[in-house]
Amino acid sequence: MEFEKLQTAIINYYRTVDTKQQRAWGTGQHLAAALFDLDLNLADFAKTKRLGGGSTNSGRTAKQAYLEALKTFVLLATLLHWNQQIQLSSTGLAKIQQLPVDDNPKQITLYLAIKNMLLKAYYQHDQDCFQHAWQLFLKWGLVDDGYQPEALVAELLAQVTEKNGTDGKS
Repeated sequence: MEFEKLQTAIINYYRTVDTKQQRAWGTGQHLAAALFDLDLNLADFAKTKRLGGGSTNSGRTAKQAYLEALKTFVLLATLLHWNQQIQLSSTGLAKIQQLPVDDNPKQITLYLAIKNMLLKAYYQHDQDCFQHAWQLFLKWGLVDDGYQPEALVAELLAQVTEKNGTDGKS
């Protein structure tokens, strides 16, 4: 995965959105809002997968929800100044992709573990928890849902570039 290129494009996307909406974030507000959005996006991803037997009403596919959560994860890492925590070597990525696929009950536990680690990372400023939550999140999409890293990066780059108006279109 081209993490640095992806991070740059996503951060530029969020800067453009904030500028267009004339948002000026106060101290800590942006970070709390990003964590809140990530929590909602993770829940939406879980709902689209019908974990726990719930219904889905978001109108998004599981992949769309996963991509939204991925964007928000990158934003949160940037706001926390933890970009290095989401940088993975090809070896690290390969290790994640070799993990076994989890069934529905285990994916519920995975979802709850990610939420727990993100809250611990936020409230205790724990970079290791953040990194572990990121790796579990990648495992959830790449292994359990079978998304291909290169395809995710390409799709996200296309989305944020198009929405930023940097694709040559007005």
